[in-house]
Amino acid sequence: MTTVQFGNTEQSPEYQEDKLSRMDVFVETDQKERINMEMQVAHDYGMAKRKRTLYDWEELYRRQMVVGASYQELHRVITIHLIDFVQFPSMDRYHTSYHVVEDQTHELLSDA
Repeated sequence: MTTVQFGNTEQSPEYQEDKLSRMDVFVETDQKERINMEMQVAHDYGMAKRKRTLYDWEELYRRQMVVGASYQELHRVITIHLIDFVQFPSMDRYHTSYHVVEDQTHELLSDA
């Protein structure tokens, strides 16, 4: 059986000068995977440059660490963006999927 828990969607800044991060939907699975779902109707140029995607992904990944914890304890993070604008004009697909891979061999850096 798989269950999900809807979590707090607001990631408070760690430091006063940090940016507040707010997700539309935050889910944690039984396997402790963290899933950030974003819905965007207005064209967001930060998202268009993919920096917002990386920021959201990193934030959920980093916040798993506590003092004394092992990197082996980090769980997978998934970001899903449902958008109502053309993100990649050069593609004719509605679904894209990205991973961190080595440039020449295309070997995955991690399954995280």
